[in-house]
Amino acid sequence: MGGLPRDGALYIQFKQNSDTPTQSLDSFLQSVLKSAQIDPPPYVIVDLQFNGGGDYTTSYRGMRGLPGALPKGTPIYILTSNATFSAGITSVVFLKQAAAAGEKEIGVMMSMRAKWMTVLFQS
Repeated sequence: MGGLPRDGALYIQFKQNSDTPTQSLDSFLQSVLKSAQIDPPPYVIVDLQFNGGGDYTTSYRGMRGLPGALPKGTPIYILTSNATFSAGITSVVFLKQAAAAGEKEIGVMMSMRAKWMTVLFQS
């Protein structure tokens, strides 16, 4: 998590959906949500370009909660690549569902599995 120095945007990057020895991914994402509520950014960049997967349950609450932690209409940009895979794809799906068309996905198509996972995880 970090703010971009020029305009105060919130930049979030995680390269795998897993906990570290000192912090769970969920607690990291919850701290991001709290920070966004205290100091709302003008826009958010969620960088999942090199997220090769892991345990999709570790990002569920954070991705689903991000749009609600922001003022209505705050743009969310999701960066993806052909290296975004498995639990990285489900993180994109969770965020897109919660944002309800308030997000923009930027990057190359993740994989053919993305379409299947979008259908599978639709609420």
